[in-house]
Amino acid sequence: MEHVVEIIKAIAWPVTLVWLAYFLRGDLQAMLKRISTLKYGEAEATFEKDVSKAHAIAKALGKKDGSARSRKSPETAAELGTKDQLYRIAQISPRASIVEAWRYFEETIKRVAQRYGIEAKGLASEKLVIQRLMDDYETDEDFAKLYLLLRELRNRAAHTQDFALNRESAEEYVDTILELNEELERLIQNPV
Repeated sequence: MEHVVEIIKAIAWPVTLVWLAYFLRGDLQAMLKRISTLKYGEAEATFEKDVSKAHAIAKALGKKDGSARSRKSPETAAELGTKDQLYRIAQISPRASIVEAWRYFEETIKRVAQRYGIEAKGLASEKLVIQRLMDDYETDEDFAKLYLLLRELRNRAAHTQDFALNRESAEEYVDTILELNEELERLIQNPV
């Protein structure tokens, strides 16, 4: 009889937890969808908040200098195609859309470097191009901050193993990259 009581004691908590998980499964699923916090080393950051912060900086960057710089409306066919492609990728894999958006942005940085005759090679060549644009061509300081923030977010998405985020945040990242890309395109078309 004592063995039966010990067995019941041993399985009581696991059975209770399984029953609670089953009973609250809808609420648990909703809660898990909202969880987007990740841990990276000692720092804990919320990707969605950082993306929203980056998006706000990009919006302000476009309005900052007061020179009626109009946003392309409607967007060019190539830009619309890129955005559509990145959004489709975000539906399947939000992480992949972030990496692809960053790759698209890196290509524009390379074109800017060629246009301005900036030679930068190596792993952080894009970072060097942005620094040269700041130093030599009076590029807005917020542009460089935004670049670094988006780069950090891309690194988290690409290199953190247990990384998960929702499609909406990935699309917001894509929008932010495209806005920053537009600023770079302006530098190619209208050299300082």
